[in-house]
Amino acid sequence: MRIVICDDNYSTINFVHNSLERLAKTYEWNVEFVLTTRKHTSVQQFLTTRCAEVYYINIDLKNGAGIALAEEIRQKDPQAEIILLSASATTLSTADDSILRTYQMLLQEQTTRFEKRLLEGFTELYNQKG
Repeated sequence: MRIVICDDNYSTINFVHNSLERLAKTYEWNVEFVLTTRKHTSVQQFLTTRCAEVYYINIDLKNGAGIALAEEIRQKDPQAEIILLSASATTLSTADDSILRTYQMLLQEQTTRFEKRLLEGFTELYNQKG
């Protein structure tokens, strides 16, 4: 399973990457982190030639770039799983489900609660698509 992580915060990128990597190693899952980046433009460039099964996207990126990026991913790959990340519950609640369909939305709190939700969600995804 190919994974892309886009967040403007290095700590969040590392937290999500390391948590998922530990889980994958524990269960010997075939997981590849094909792109981890702070720039939405890097994901856009990636999309021109490649795709991933799962995208972790921060919707708090500047100038609405996170939502726009999620929409672009959905247009290019309707089957992709997109997990929206945000530090704000308000931001997550305003995400337009009609455009974004049903995505997992996780509040970024680098705590055991966030990690538990992150890992439970990924386990479910892997079991469906892995």
